[in-house]
Order: sequence, then structure tokens, then C-alpha cells
Amino acid sequence: MANEEFSPSEIEQLRRAFQEAALNDFPNPSRVGCPSDKTVLKAIALKTLPLSDPAWRHTARCSPCFREVKAFEAEAKSASDRRIAALAVVAVILIVSALFFFRNRFSPRPSVAVETATMDLRRYSSFRSEGVKPNDGRAPVTLNRGHLTVSVLLPIGAEAGRYEYKILNDALQTVLSGEGDAKLENHTATMAAQLNTDRLPSGRYSFWLRLPGFDWRSYQIEIR
Repeated sequence: MANEEFSPSEIEQLRRAFQEAALNDFPNPSRVGCPSDKTVLKAIALKTLPLSDPAWRHTARCSPCFREVKAFEAEAKSASDRRIAALAVVAVILIVSALFFFRNRFSPRPSVAVETATMDLRRYSSFRSEGVKPNDGRAPVTLNRGHLTVSVLLPIGAEAGRYEYKILNDALQTVLSGEGDAKLENHTATMAAQLNTDRLPSGRYSFWLRLPGFDWRSYQIEIR
């Protein structure tokens, strides 16, 4: 029997018995020898007071002090649980924020719908005419607002090649520009122009066009 070891359940039963005795078997109503400074009992509850301190022995034999130590232990555990819960909430917020960040950064961008349009300039004079000439009161070519792939039908006589184009507002400020290759299709030079008019206010503009080595020609357009 001397060498018999206690099982975990037996050890737990002994611990509870000793704790029950410490809580109730040493009443000390006059609080003789009790520490006047409650921080000593808190230090015992937090296990920060050296075991050599006499307060440990006193607490084991004073039920009121022992109950206060147990209360401090419960308070410390509750505060620790609240800190853990708060940290868990912060961790969840950080994880959710990271998921939104990476999803928005690396998820495929929704494709922008591209509309097709035609700008027919065949009614104007030969493209090789010198100088910048007005459109002689002709009705402007109309374009919708949006991301447009515009087939520009160049004036009769225009050649195939690489063209420069730009759109100017009423203040002659360039709001869009680009380059496009014109190819002969059914005896008409046709150029594809990529125009994002989505953010342009509705109204009158001028569409400017030229071949390298020639002057700019302008054509009135209206964006609706």
C-alpha cells in the first residue's frame, strides 16, 4: 500500500476535499493574522507571491482569506476569458478584412461591355485636301456614350495606313486620342477606333484625323 499511487480521479477527490476544508473548517471570524493589504491575496491567486511568504501558510488555515483568494482567481479567469474573446473577435475581423482584400485584388475583374458603332465620313471631301476645313453646316455624326469600337468609314479617296485621331471639346482640349490602322474594304478605307466616351458629357465635339505627313482634318460629332 505504501507504494500505491493515487489515480487522477482520487487526486481530484483529495483536492476537492482539501479545498472544501480550507473554505469552511477555519472560520477565523476575528480575522486574526489576515493580511491587511488585499494585494497579497491577489498575488497568491495569481501565483506571483513567493511560496516562502508566510501569507501562503496563513491562507491555508484561514477560510475567509482562502475564499477571497478563490474569488480573485475567478475574477482573473473571467478577465482572461474576456481578453481571449476580444482577441478572437479582432482575429476574425482581420481574417475577414484580408479575405475581402485578396478577393477584390485577385478576383477577375468583371468585363466591360464593348459596343460597336459606325462613323461614316464618306460624305466629306477627299482626305488629302490641304488644311483644316469646317464641315459646312452638315449635321454632325452621332455616337453613344460607352466603351465603343468604332468603324470609321473615311472620306472617299482616303488611303489605307496608320492614322492618328483625337476628340476635342468646345475649348479645343483633347479628351480622347489614339491611333488605328485603316484598311480598304469595298473601295472604302475603314479604320477601327477605340473610344471610351462613357465619362464625357453629352454634347458637341470635334473628331480630328490625319495621316502622318498631312494636316489634321476635323469633323463635327455629337455624343449622346
